[in-house]
Amino acid sequence: MAKQSEGFTLMELMVVLAITCLGLALGLPGLSNLLQTQRLKYDVSRFKSIVENTRELSSRSECDSELRLNNSQTPTVRVLVDVQIIRNGSGPCNTWFSSAGVNSYNNQFEISGTQVDTSNQAYTFTGGGSVVSVGLNQTVKFKRGGGSASLQVRPEGFSETTYTHE
Repeated sequence: MAKQSEGFTLMELMVVLAITCLGLALGLPGLSNLLQTQRLKYDVSRFKSIVENTRELSSRSECDSELRLNNSQTPTVRVLVDVQIIRNGSGPCNTWFSSAGVNSYNNQFEISGTQVDTSNQAYTFTGGGSVVSVGLNQTVKFKRGGGSASLQVRPEGFSETTYTHE
């Protein structure tokens, strides 16, 4: 009587390999979309953080501040967020600049791989009250790959962010 060896046949291994490849081929586009959506959510979250930090700094310093969005194509696609605290003469704002030991405050943040639909959108926060005076209720639309997101900057915070994927 012939002894039967244990293990898989070549045919069984090829069938399992074919099924695995088919599953990967069907699942990878969905995984790619998921990764793009997660990156877009991170970019929107980062933008919200920059806005909130600017609003808080404007309130603490009692200086007006401006936040401006610009698209940049070189060397990579990205959004540049320029933040400027505006020295407005005397009072608490001037005291803040003196205590900080600076004559001006400008900062730039970069959100790589993302674009905004409308370049040169600006938001102005008034010192002390931290109220958006320019840019109120403008919709900011972010794009990354085939996905997009939109939100509004409001005096009390942000609208609900909506995400879409082409």
